[in-house]
This record gives sequence, C-alpha cells and structure tokens, in this order.
Amino acid sequence: MLRRHLLVGASAGLVAACAGAMPEPRDENGAPLTADEAGRPIVPVMINGRGPFACVVDTAAQRTGLGQALIDELALTPLQGGAVLHGSTGAHSIPLYQLASISVAGVTHEGVIAVPLLHRRQTSARAVIGMDAFAGRRLTFDFAARRLQVAASGAAADRHWRETAVELLHGTFAIAALAIGAVNASGVIDTGAARTAANRVLLQALGLGGADVAPGEAMTGVAGVEAPTRIGRMESFALAGEQFGPLDIAFGALPVFEALGLGDRPALVLGVDFLRTLRGLSVDFGAHTLGIRR
Repeated sequence: MLRRHLLVGASAGLVAACAGAMPEPRDENGAPLTADEAGRPIVPVMINGRGPFACVVDTAAQRTGLGQALIDELALTPLQGGAVLHGSTGAHSIPLYQLASISVAGVTHEGVIAVPLLHRRQTSARAVIGMDAFAGRRLTFDFAARRLQVAASGAAADRHWRETAVELLHGTFAIAALAIGAVNASGVIDTGAARTAANRVLLQALGLGGADVAPGEAMTGVAGVEAPTRIGRMESFALAGEQFGPLDIAFGALPVFEALGLGDRPALVLGVDFLRTLRGLSVDFGAHTLGIRR
C-alpha cells in the first residue's frame, strides 16, 4: 500500500510534492478577504465546480485540508493508500483525496491532492487552501483593502512595500531572518497560525526565565493533541529592515521546529496575531521574497 510522508507547520500547514501545473492568473482584482474567529485570512473558493466555500489561505500549508462536512458534501472517496502527517504534536496516519479543481482569486488549479482537517476546532472555515495552488506566483494579502491577489512572480511592488529575501523550505515555508536585539532568529511566515510561537532555543537565547515568562494556554496540534507553552515578551525585533514590537510569544517544545530542521537554532512561527498588524503581506514563491507594508 502506498504511504506518503507529509510535514505540517504550526497550524495546519502541510509539505509534500505539488500536483498539476500552475495556470496563469486571470483576475487581477483578486478575491475578497475576510477573517475567521482567530484572524486567519478567509477567501471564497470554488471546489470541484461547487461553492463558493469560505476557506483559510495558509502560507505554511502546501496541501489543501478539507473539513469532514465538506468531504461528505463533495462525496469524496479516499485514494488507495494514505499518508503519515507530521504535526506540531506528533505523527498521524491520514487518508488522501483528489480534487478535480480548486478556483481562488481567479486561478484554477487542477488535480489537487487534499487531506482532511483532523482537528475541526482550529477554524470555522470549510477548508484550508495550501500553497500548491499558488506555486511559482506572488501571493499578496492586502489587509487594508481586504483583498487577496495572485500575480506573476516578480511583479513590482510600489514604494510603500519593503521586501527581503526568504528561504523557501520545501518550496512552501517562507523563512525570513529576524534580529531580536543581538539574537538572530529564523521566522516562518504562517497565516494559518493563530498566534506566534517559538522554540526553547530562542527562549534561552533571549535569556528569558523566572518572572519573565508565565504559564500559557496549550497549543493544539492537527489531531487535537495539546502541547504546553510559556508566554514571554519580545520587546522589539527587526524584519525586512523594519522595527516591530512588543509581541507576546508562546514558547514550547513543539516538534514542528525539529521537523522543519529548525530545532537547533532560534526559531519562531509568525502567526496572524502579528501578521494582521500589517497593512499588507506578500510571498513571492518564484522570486523567494517576502514583502511587508505597514
């Protein structure tokens, strides 16, 4: 039986091989952008010609994830075999589903392989759209105008945007360099994460402990497994030449950092608690750049 191994980010993000070719964007006006109860970006999406369905657009997900109610509504049957999902709180076996098409922001992507959303409480959205729908393109979240736009890679940004090079791990996870005082850290851009989280290596590098941290809420992984955290404050940090802060962070021993190869260096996942303070955010998957607008 065929089994595949997938990697998941701090929220519901997945890493695996892309399916199908990326068509040219057709709608320069994009799609209306709203938010779920945690602030994750929501857009209307057509799936297999039906919908539109309210879906999260998750920059740390390569595969699309479907809620069970949507799987039932679309009458999907699992492919032979399955996958092993590596999440922030462990590994889990999951089925795979093939979708005829996904249409979002004027782009239609065919032959998409999707997975189930195992922990439905993460979002009220019907599905989480992965970055395989935008491979090689520039994806822009215009939070101020409430629009999601897809453009060709290398599309020029106006003077209000600041851009920086990023590492694209597995072609999906945009990892930017952050400076937190004298500490250099790797930051994963994750619009599917409700809050910013960091590993214990960063906690130690910042010298936080004792009265500097307080017990935090447990973070829930893709299968509903909880991981304890401690809350500490990052007073200021630099990203793309801009200074930000303060920002409260949930520190914990989250396996996702090991899975991403970030377990031995200071690292954090920048969630929507920070990202939505920006006027705009873009990731260019072809040019390997991150753009921010304040």
